[in-house]
Amino acid sequence: MIFDKYGLIFLLFTYAVSLIAFVLFLYVIVKCIIDLIKKRKIIQKRIKSALLLICIVCMILAAPWWFLSAAFNTKSAKNSELLHKLSVKTSILPSVRSYMHNNLGGYYYANYEGEKAISVFEKSKFLDSLYPLCSLYTIKGDYVKGVEVCNAVGMHQAVSVNYILNKDYKKALKAINLKFEKPQSLNCMDYATRGYIYKKSGKKSESKKDFDKASKMCKNVEIIKKIASEDNYFENLYAEKKIKYNF
Repeated sequence: MIFDKYGLIFLLFTYAVSLIAFVLFLYVIVKCIIDLIKKRKIIQKRIKSALLLICIVCMILAAPWWFLSAAFNTKSAKNSELLHKLSVKTSILPSVRSYMHNNLGGYYYANYEGEKAISVFEKSKFLDSLYPLCSLYTIKGDYVKGVEVCNAVGMHQAVSVNYILNKDYKKALKAINLKFEKPQSLNCMDYATRGYIYKKSGKKSESKKDFDKASKMCKNVEIIKKIASEDNYFENLYAEKKIKYNF
């Protein structure tokens, strides 16, 4: 099962509950100490014990969120990694653990640690984890997994890039054409990618038509020109990324 993304309301609710639990916990502890000092006997012992237990459970469940918040706010890279790991280790609920794995994977992804990012993202059942996994498997050169994951989230352009890198232009064209079934979702890179596939397949007129369309749609015309002029644009691009992500 893939869990839906936690919304801001749920996050704020978690923080609010944990803060209330912490304040209530301190209040009950102080009351118990006062009772002991004044009367040497705790009033309403069972009720206060139950409240303390509830507060402790709430704080334990909220712990991953506090570690995650601290990870985002620290300036130290080592501390950030440690706090992200603590957010995973303190997660009790499977859905929360998946979310924390997604964020730890995001940390490794942002810091170009490809293998670690893949390992962590694979442990997450969070939908958003599949998007960077699609990119990472493509960069790594694991085209079987790349196609599988990219297909799972409907990233047809990324699927076609996997086939391009594997020099299977028939499948690359078939994959990118699935994107063209929904014209409203097309962008300039879709046309440029298909134009590149046509070029590699020796279909010059179709290639020129797509590159012309891409140039009209895209603000960054230079990148379209580069894709059109370079024979191995995607191969060179992903070779550089492979080094960058330490694969």
